[in-house]
Amino acid sequence: MNAFYEELRENDRELRIIRNGNHSYRPHFHINVELLIVKRGDYLAEVNGSQYRVGDGTVLLCDSYDIHSYERLSDGG
Repeated sequence: MNAFYEELRENDRELRIIRNGNHSYRPHFHINVELLIVKRGDYLAEVNGSQYRVGDGTVLLCDSYDIHSYERLSDGG
């Protein structure tokens, strides 16, 4: 797996929320904890080499320095 180190917000102490989009991210890692909260739709996520299907009403937690990626499969509508 080719992952990149995302340092853009490494020293940022603010909570950032990105909502309502077709989010797909290639494998990356960083110090921050990352949550993918799926209200509606389906995503295929990979965390440290394990794949997960994340769908309606579920949450994916990626801890500090976990290598993770996800892609949207459907919008649930």
